[in-house]
Amino acid sequence: MDGAPLHVWTFDTDLRATRVLYSSIYSDVDVFVGTKASDWLSAEDAQALMAAPQRCLKERSPVHDRVSVFFDGKLRDFEIVAIPSMTDQGEAVGVTCIAVDLSEDGGLPEAPSKRSGAPRGLRSLLRRARPPASSRNDWGGVGEVAVDAALHGLRGRKGLVRLTRTEWLLLLCLLQNRGAVLTHEQIIEQVWGVAYRDAHHLLHDTVSRLRHRFLAAGLTRDPLETVHGVGYRFVEHR
Repeated sequence: MDGAPLHVWTFDTDLRATRVLYSSIYSDVDVFVGTKASDWLSAEDAQALMAAPQRCLKERSPVHDRVSVFFDGKLRDFEIVAIPSMTDQGEAVGVTCIAVDLSEDGGLPEAPSKRSGAPRGLRSLLRRARPPASSRNDWGGVGEVAVDAALHGLRGRKGLVRLTRTEWLLLLCLLQNRGAVLTHEQIIEQVWGVAYRDAHHLLHDTVSRLRHRFLAAGLTRDPLETVHGVGYRFVEHR
């Protein structure tokens, strides 16, 4: 995570930005104050980005999440920690969001921020889990998109598209069972573990993001087939 772009924002209970405490990329951050995510993102992306702070306010406890949204013309992965601001009476009056942009491959954009030094200790709040190394390099691919086992991504005519840890594990699970229908429970147990057996929303969200990855890499046909009421199947041609 070292060198990855870092942002720290505060929001009120209506999820309107109240302050930008730190940004390692943008120097003119005041333009975001007073806005909502829906003012500069699509409705779907805004909902995905603000899911963590929304749940944080509801549960009045820290929330850790990963999301993928289109921002600045690029599909970006953010790892987010949302921390509630509480009164002495236990009422949530706002939320602080710490976000790391994982899509920059560990490097800062060309225009660095004029600000210096991230607030001490912020990076320790986020731990970027590394996907387990695969002993295989022959996962192949589908159509004009190849699976890059070394970089945990998809390589197609539009270039390399990196996957998050969960997306990569889901892809491997489906590739290992190419052509076979896997139930929701089978996939969840392999990717998230038995404790998440009933968390079907996690699977559906990750499948949706993985489909976007294939499109971003240049694949014109969706290889992830939904078997309604059962699960998913990885298919060569659809």
